[in-house]
Amino acid sequence: MFNHIVVLLYYFSVIISQDLAIEFTLKVIESIADNHGGHFTWWIYNLEEAEDGFVTALLEAQHLRNIPHQVLSTTSMTVVDPLEHAPSLIVIRCVIVVRVTTGNISKHLNGSADIKIIDCSRITKAECFFRRKYQSNKKQHDISLDPSYDTRMKYFFIDGVEPDRSAIMVPGGQRLTPLEVFIVPFHLHVWVLLTLLVVACWALVLYYADTFINDPILAALSGIERRSFHLTGKPEKLLILILSILFFILLQAYETKIIAMMTSYPYMSDPRNLDDLDRLGIKVRYIEGDSKFTFSNNAELQSLIKTVTSRNVSEVFKYAVIGEENMLKLLISIPRYIYNREGRFIILEDYHLGLAIRQFYMAQRSLLAKEFKRTQRIFFEVGLSRFWMDQVMHIYRLRSQMEDFKAGVSLERSEDDGTLGIDEMAPAWYVILIGWLFNLDAFPDKPSLIVIRCRVCDRRLTWEHLTFHRVPTETKIFIVHQCPNRNLLTDLLELFDELGLINTVLLDLNTNTMHYLLVYYWRAVEIRNMRVSPGALFVDQTRDLNGYRVTVSCYWQRPEVTFIERHNVQGRDAQWIESSAEFLNGSMIFVDIDCDRSSVSSEECEFRRKFISRNRRFDMNLDLTHDDQMKPFFIDSVEPDREVIMVPRGAKLNALELFIAPFHVYVWLTLALMIVGCWLVVHYYSDFIV
Repeated sequence: MFNHIVVLLYYFSVIISQDLAIEFTLKVIESIADNHGGHFTWWIYNLEEAEDGFVTALLEAQHLRNIPHQVLSTTSMTVVDPLEHAPSLIVIRCVIVVRVTTGNISKHLNGSADIKIIDCSRITKAECFFRRKYQSNKKQHDISLDPSYDTRMKYFFIDGVEPDRSAIMVPGGQRLTPLEVFIVPFHLHVWVLLTLLVVACWALVLYYADTFINDPILAALSGIERRSFHLTGKPEKLLILILSILFFILLQAYETKIIAMMTSYPYMSDPRNLDDLDRLGIKVRYIEGDSKFTFSNNAELQSLIKTVTSRNVSEVFKYAVIGEENMLKLLISIPRYIYNREGRFIILEDYHLGLAIRQFYMAQRSLLAKEFKRTQRIFFEVGLSRFWMDQVMHIYRLRSQMEDFKAGVSLERSEDDGTLGIDEMAPAWYVILIGWLFNLDAFPDKPSLIVIRCRVCDRRLTWEHLTFHRVPTETKIFIVHQCPNRNLLTDLLELFDELGLINTVLLDLNTNTMHYLLVYYWRAVEIRNMRVSPGALFVDQTRDLNGYRVTVSCYWQRPEVTFIERHNVQGRDAQWIESSAEFLNGSMIFVDIDCDRSSVSSEECEFRRKFISRNRRFDMNLDLTHDDQMKPFFIDSVEPDREVIMVPRGAKLNALELFIAPFHVYVWLTLALMIVGCWLVVHYYSDFIV
């Protein structure tokens, strides 16, 4: 933790010289820094909205310019926790203001106040509104303390300084009665369907008394029967058998929910090492031609590698992913990202690939290489690299929360409300469906291809215009686009992108081209007022760019380098380069590289990453490169990357899997073979075994 906190307090009623306050603060910082052993850093919390030169004077002090520091404003205080970075010293500057209420404002202005209380309980609304404004028919009150909320500007109204926070007050949860305890485990829809099922069975027995002798509900639940089961007809046997399986699953799920009412929903155990991946049949996806990672000396990992091409990436939720730890943690933390939308991913804890040094491409014979490496080391040692990474993750979370807020409150049942809905009881409904399909000899095929013909050119295409609402992930979607309007084509691409349908093929007859939506494209995020200046870290400016614009290229899909708009980015590496250029009396221009189109070859993509034009190179490229051999025009990064494996977490157990999970599949197979063997013995030796 940090060692010291210095709080600077100023009173409006007491005039303190600004120079004396600065001198006193500098002496305190210098004294603590001299007596501090090891690495010393100090942060400044400036709680004042207006800048009066106090913080600037501290930053420009001659004997403090060589000490790494960080300045935080009121905007950035909500983004980062200084306790996580453990600075040696925190300087807090605030102003204590004498509290001035409505009653003593006039006292400070050499006057007095006369407060009148208005009782509107016995008068009309119009008369109450009149009394709030007027003392008499001609004289108005100087001020009314009752707040008014309106989006339009009104005469005689002033805006308040402190905003009011809107909230909703609702009744608290009541204790469940003994009867409610037995109702809560199932959702209301389940109880309604069970009631309808019982009524339907009784109606079936009532109208077909000759066919159904036994009560199917009593026979399935308790075994009470009028006629022996083996003497009944085939329809009655089939109905009782289906109901027996159905009620068995429902009763077991019901009892399990009551017993586990105070526990969390059961999950399968998460994989922790390569043996678990092999046992669960999870392969590690590796894109062919990607030279960032090598596995030649790891036979155990090589056996789990599944090589795919960059144009044939599908079933993303069934594979593990190898990547840099910070990037994978960022992907997992983003609720809207593809890896966190359909599955729960974690980092493999008990297996690590090791560390790798990043290499940044620089221009040939660049004089900036040494300076950029020095500045990156300073940022890494001070902790700004970690701070910028935390800042980007926080911004992504805020964006996801805002998207959820704009989308409105979902009317669907929450997954964590503790009740079993219709979807969780899917195995029970499947038993009924399969039983009736056997009875009716109907086995319809599910579609494997859906063809959409787009000829609507005068309106924006939405998901409601299509004839289907839920598409299985294995279903191929083929779109024939015959509209000359290019906006409709863009709407189609955005539509299937939002829905996450990655098996979509779109044929554009206007240009005779095909689009394969096999990659989820991450959208740029608009970020404002979230940038934190690194302060005056660079004092010894031995090199001066003299206004030179450093050109930097970057692959636009990197999650940790977010493009706000063209040539404007946010991220750890981007802020390091941009801040370095600013303090070296220069500027920065970013160029995003898009290599996802089918017309762009790997050689052309590699050329775009290095050259602005045929005769001019980029000064630097932010795309990571891991290689054991030293290459020309490359510099090593100061901060090593830790390579880890991201794997799917344990899947959620449904009501049927709750009863299968306790035993291994080999145990179930042994039991099934034992039962079949017993039945065969009884069948062939019926004379000896009754």
